[in-house]
Amino acid sequence: MRDKRGAMPFAVIAVMILVASVACGAVAANYERASQETHNIEEDAESMDAALEGIESFVNRGLAEIIRDVSVNGSGGLEDRKEQFNNRADSWLRYQFPMVDNGAHAELDSFEIELGAQPLKLASEDGYVPAYLKATGTVKVVVSTGFGGAKADLEISTDGSKKCKTTSSQSTSSAKTPDKSSDSSDEGDSDMV
Repeated sequence: MRDKRGAMPFAVIAVMILVASVACGAVAANYERASQETHNIEEDAESMDAALEGIESFVNRGLAEIIRDVSVNGSGGLEDRKEQFNNRADSWLRYQFPMVDNGAHAELDSFEIELGAQPLKLASEDGYVPAYLKATGTVKVVVSTGFGGAKADLEISTDGSKKCKTTSSQSTSSAKTPDKSSDSSDEGDSDMV
């Protein structure tokens, strides 16, 4: 007769092997799922970076168009053009947001943009120093994707790439000889910057 006290039935061993293999499969599946989620988060971060670059470029181009129009078709001096730019930039930015770029949703949080006159390095014989308008500042946006969101500051530095025809520079350019009045308007231009 055989002693069966220390023997384990084959069915119990089979069940233990089955449970162990299911556990290993579950761990492997979780590992792969976590790896895929990490990959998705990395892609999402890259997508958000690309979206921010695209939005910043878009906003700079849009504001440059407004600057060009204010430079060419605007009226009055620098302060009048600043006001025209500020009104149009405010309307344009509020109209453009929210926007979607590269799978990221961006909403306008706030903005602070200042328009100023930048002198060109050229000067004519009559003392006339041409200038152009340039906008600088920050546009704050809230960007979100499927995996989260963040606040971001878009740097604004753009110009219309056109000379600014302000009233003071027009009067200076129409005076062919430098005199005291053109010197004072040149000082006024330098104060504007």
